[in-house]
Amino acid sequence: CSVNPILGLEHHIAKMVREPSSPKQIAVIGGGPGGMRAALMLSDRGHQVTIFEKSDSLGGAIRHADFVDFKWPLKRYKDWLIAQVEKRPIQIRLNTQATPDGIAAEHFDIVLAAVGAEPVRPPIPGADGANVSFATDILCDHTKAGHKVVVIGGGEVGTETGMHLAEHGHEVMVLEMRDTLAADTTKIHYRSMFQAYWESLPNFHYQLNATCTAIRDGKVFYRDADGAEHSLEADTVVLSAGMKAKRDEALAYYGICDRFYMIGDCRKAATRQQTNRAALAVASQS
Repeated sequence: CSVNPILGLEHHIAKMVREPSSPKQIAVIGGGPGGMRAALMLSDRGHQVTIFEKSDSLGGAIRHADFVDFKWPLKRYKDWLIAQVEKRPIQIRLNTQATPDGIAAEHFDIVLAAVGAEPVRPPIPGADGANVSFATDILCDHTKAGHKVVVIGGGEVGTETGMHLAEHGHEVMVLEMRDTLAADTTKIHYRSMFQAYWESLPNFHYQLNATCTAIRDGKVFYRDADGAEHSLEADTVVLSAGMKAKRDEALAYYGICDRFYMIGDCRKAATRQQTNRAALAVASQS
């Protein structure tokens, strides 16, 4: 459950949660879902919490839900998190790029790094070209893409990006290395609805068992399961090849106070449920 990290742990929770310690000054670096969830629980346990967010709003990795119609449940969850944070005596510093020296100067008792992850640029020749964007950027602004779009990576995020673009009139081809589109999608209930929707979009197409070999001259080149080479015209190429944890950025805060924790995608790219459980684990021991 994205909203309730205790769900399924009810029979363990009494042993998992310590009595709150004396009030601490706690810095949370990152105002994404993990940082907000941890801040909520820490504040409820009597600590003074400050969230440092480098952008102009909270939301982090789920901000794209504001722009994707079929992600309305995620948008509602994001808005709920923000509303809960704003109800509590949590200090929120937007447009603030935290630094280890700056955090150390404020003498916090605990620092919690929730700086997230960054998209992976795969080692494909031409993947750094001018017409290449990351799915995380295109989800927030589909107008950055041209009419013909090739999405490299047909996991859940790549498929959602293709669907979002197709909704707005782009001609989309998703290339996936595996033999199943959106193979990482939740199988129960969501998968069938997900598939039914992409099948309803006439300008959404996909190719399975496709290995991209190059991006050049306005085309994407790929090899199919039989080893045959193909090319596709593309005004825009969208990369959806996974996320890389910002471990180094997070670990820069290690050692500047008595206690330090990492949660969410900066440890390892995670689901919302995993992130919330990590936030629960940290808060319940503080």
